[in-house]
Amino acid sequence: MLFQSPSGLQESAFPRSLNKDLRKQMGIENPDLVLLSSNESKANSAFYAVTQDKQTVAYLYMGSVFTCRAGGCHAGSATDQSSDSEYFDYFILFDEVATIKFVKVYNYAATHGHEITANWWLKQFVGYQGKEHLQTGKNIDAISGATISAEATTTDIQSVTRQLINLINKPSNQTHTATSLK
Repeated sequence: MLFQSPSGLQESAFPRSLNKDLRKQMGIENPDLVLLSSNESKANSAFYAVTQDKQTVAYLYMGSVFTCRAGGCHAGSATDQSSDSEYFDYFILFDEVATIKFVKVYNYAATHGHEITANWWLKQFVGYQGKEHLQTGKNIDAISGATISAEATTTDIQSVTRQLINLINKPSNQTHTATSLK
């Protein structure tokens, strides 16, 4: 799998399972990724169009959620991206109309809240289209012992989905370069 990420990282920065997950979850074989947008205020996050034969068949978001500080978790620090924050890297696969099809945490680098990496919990987001408000403890299951991580993840997924919808509905004059995942 070859690509150019927003930070200039090469193939090794993408999770090893991405091709497998694209195939298994979306039925997509040998896709190309087209960088649509990277978020400068949120390090190492980007949106990609997943294409086959120059047709967009899905979308991919890759990013990080900052959950806690190394000294402890405090509700006010869930979105703090300071150097002492703890984080995890994840990706979301969307269909061609920005409906979530799959969410996966592939690098959990925090000391608390690892329960949010569980497939049973992440499956709650499948089918989300960005229209309703997501709230942990209401329409998204809360996890005892992972409150900060669950809330930060829920907030980020809602925000990212809405950003993608705006991005794909916005007319663009930009030319994007496709990179082969083969």
